[in-house]
Amino acid sequence: MSVAFDPDYALQPMRGPAPRRCEAHDGATLEFRHWPAEGPRRGVLLVLHEAAAATAEGLEDYDVVLLDRQGMRGRKRETADFIRDLQTLTQHLARTDGIAAEETVVIGEEIGALLAAAWVHDYAPPLRALILAAPAFAPRGALPAALGGYASELQADLRETAARIHADAAAIRVPTQLLIDTEAPAGARTRQHRFYCALGTGTKERRLVPARRRPLLAAEAVRAEIARFVETAAARPEPRTPLIEADRYGPAREEADRLASPLPAASLDGLRWAAARAGVAIGSRLSAGMRLGRKAGFDSGAVLDYVYRDRATGLGPLGRVIDRTFLDAIGWRGIRQRRRHLEAMLADALLRLADEGRPRHVLDIAAGHGRYVLGMPAEALALADSVLLRDYCPDNVAAGRRLIAEAGLEDRARFDEGDAFDAESLAAIAPGPTLAIVSGLYELYDANAPIRASLGGLARAVPPGGYLVYTNQPWHPQLEFIARALRSHRGGAAWVMRRRSQAEMDALVAEAGFEKLDQRIDRWGIFTVSLARRRTA
Repeated sequence: MSVAFDPDYALQPMRGPAPRRCEAHDGATLEFRHWPAEGPRRGVLLVLHEAAAATAEGLEDYDVVLLDRQGMRGRKRETADFIRDLQTLTQHLARTDGIAAEETVVIGEEIGALLAAAWVHDYAPPLRALILAAPAFAPRGALPAALGGYASELQADLRETAARIHADAAAIRVPTQLLIDTEAPAGARTRQHRFYCALGTGTKERRLVPARRRPLLAAEAVRAEIARFVETAAARPEPRTPLIEADRYGPAREEADRLASPLPAASLDGLRWAAARAGVAIGSRLSAGMRLGRKAGFDSGAVLDYVYRDRATGLGPLGRVIDRTFLDAIGWRGIRQRRRHLEAMLADALLRLADEGRPRHVLDIAAGHGRYVLGMPAEALALADSVLLRDYCPDNVAAGRRLIAEAGLEDRARFDEGDAFDAESLAAIAPGPTLAIVSGLYELYDANAPIRASLGGLARAVPPGGYLVYTNQPWHPQLEFIARALRSHRGGAAWVMRRRSQAEMDALVAEAGFEKLDQRIDRWGIFTVSLARRRTA
């Protein structure tokens, strides 16, 4: 595609309506502008670039929303905060302007394009289309001032996010147009081409643009290409490929199969992972946490409870040092952040039920020791009319009952033995739970059939308007170490996990009859916590 730049074009802030504001999750102020469409609205352009007026040329029947500034200048924030800003803004627009994600096209350039791609990967919004202009998969140099006065501190964080999104592009299933700057360094162009090839959407196109020193969105021909792609996405929406059978085929299935395949003992990889297993065995003699993992399985409820307590213990000072290293592994840090997100989401759901004047019966179908439910802030836990915790493991049930007694909650809470995958057992629970919890369970099983059965049983138990809090693991940087060196609770077998994209997990929940409302994710992109409401039949 030959591109001629408009010589009169200038990157000036858009004129028009006064800025509007909404509050971010951390108290930062998000400023945005909103231009209504000329005539009946056919869609919405959410633009992460100050060239929004020019970008919208040829799409006058679309609303334009420009995110002026992501966060409050001078406030120290992480990349995950800027990504979550996009979720916050779209939720705000849905409440105040009736703008649905399904009618929204997101347009971003460089850092903005990276953040947009990360948002789609991490939160799986059902957007109409995604336009990425020269996404910065290798952020370098000074960052835009719009990211805050401390922008230089974000470099490492942005690079980690860029590497994660680039490596897992297959999880992005929104129709995507990629604009590549032919004047960019060869390495940057190669990363963008590889990202394009790995995208999980069946509707995608790339255009090569000689940008020279001008932003890609400044080119008149680029704007025409964007308008054409947006119109195509509106006229021929991409069929949503069913994700219910993603456990049988696709990149995540292939990844899990590779990790489950034994390595030749005499190969370099075989020797390397044999050494890693030996290191775990030696460490378990000194570290209490590693010893518990070797005995009960590193994915067991007992280990999870130990990680939640986060107190290093072991044989002597060296054992405590090794145990602290074990507890500070990035996966366990993510687990503890997941607990904080869980507690916040559970409190939010209980407040919603209280505001609606509905009963507040809490059910956790695989509670482990139940620490994250019983350890909620007292004011939130006090809102619950009843709490039923279940687990298949008698040891977990006994430990959970002790926690209930220690907390003095015998009048409202009980712990029973039960199978989280027994649909009939779940459906028969009385009183019907108005807040159901599934945390850290489905991630341990690669097949979708038992999960569909479990969610189906919960859908029969939870009345319309009730809530479901569920977790997922769309990413993990230590997946191979876990599979090659650690044992699971299932007979000491290797702990091999098949990652589920957030889109796949949300699809399973939606199939069961729940509508997703909100989500949290840790800064490393490992664990998500989501809130859904039971739809009316």
